[in-house]
Amino acid sequence: MISTFEFADNVAGILIKEDLTSEIMEQVHQLILEQVNFDEKINLYVEIEDGLHVSMPAFFKDVTFKFKNSAKFNKIAVVTNLDWFQNMMEIKDLLMEADVKSFTIENRLKAISWIAE
Repeated sequence: MISTFEFADNVAGILIKEDLTSEIMEQVHQLILEQVNFDEKINLYVEIEDGLHVSMPAFFKDVTFKFKNSAKFNKIAVVTNLDWFQNMMEIKDLLMEADVKSFTIENRLKAISWIAE
């Protein structure tokens, strides 16, 4: 299941509660695009529930999406306990226009605070 929320005009949130396959990642990307105001950049909060699996095809689909649409984002906060995913977010931060940070689920309040700044 995927849920969306907004806690500020320029902040869109996605909560992912199922394993991320390529098909689910496409749904996530569609939801993100629906929340983007094409006149302004937004901050994006993405939380992947603990214990979920992210397939490599889904991950690479996400990398492509974020690079293609990076000009639409100021900040991207990714909240997950998947160590390898957090490490890949740090690499994305070096390659993208947007400021990308990863947080553990235990630090979600720090992520929310950072993304809302």
